[in-house]
Amino acid sequence: MNFEEIIDSARTEREAEHERQLSAARREAREARHAARMWRTLAWAAVVVALVVLFLALQDRAQAVEVEPKPVEARVVRYDPPPAPMPEIVPEARYALTDAERDIVERVVMAEAAGEGFDGQRLVAQCILNTAEAMDLRPDAVVLAPNQYASPAAEASQEVKDAVSAVFDAGDMATDEPIRWFYNDKLVYSEWHEGKRFVMYFGNHKFFAEW
Repeated sequence: MNFEEIIDSARTEREAEHERQLSAARREAREARHAARMWRTLAWAAVVVALVVLFLALQDRAQAVEVEPKPVEARVVRYDPPPAPMPEIVPEARYALTDAERDIVERVVMAEAAGEGFDGQRLVAQCILNTAEAMDLRPDAVVLAPNQYASPAAEASQEVKDAVSAVFDAGDMATDEPIRWFYNDKLVYSEWHEGKRFVMYFGNHKFFAEW
């Protein structure tokens, strides 16, 4: 073996040794990394186990704690009786009529003012009321006096009944004037009526009051 072969052999041996050392270093590095990963895994596992144990311990403690019941506050319910119903207030009539008087007055107003409308019928009813009070007579005596009013109709309409009720019951007068007489000057001239104080025309009637 010549000198160059010896040199080459020695170089090859050094390179092989160096390669063996590198391989050993790589293997140790891999083993170290593997060991590190294993220790990290074990550490995390230990943490998880510790947390589970702590959670279970706290849960058991919470179940073991006796919950003290809160006292129930007694509440007195006040009973307020319903208010007593108010008595029905019946308004006092302007002029109280008996059933018989109301019937005769309604039928006379019907005979005198059936076509005069509600206000014309109130005016006739007001003449009856004013005369009854002025003469101190009952309304049936006023309308049934000779030559004063037309004969009563067979029956009165609802409009006439409402007009009579408005005047006698509610005091809803058709005029502020104290009218007492009326007649139809288109059918006949009445000197007696014309001698009274003229108040108004309404429909076919002229209305008069005392001077």
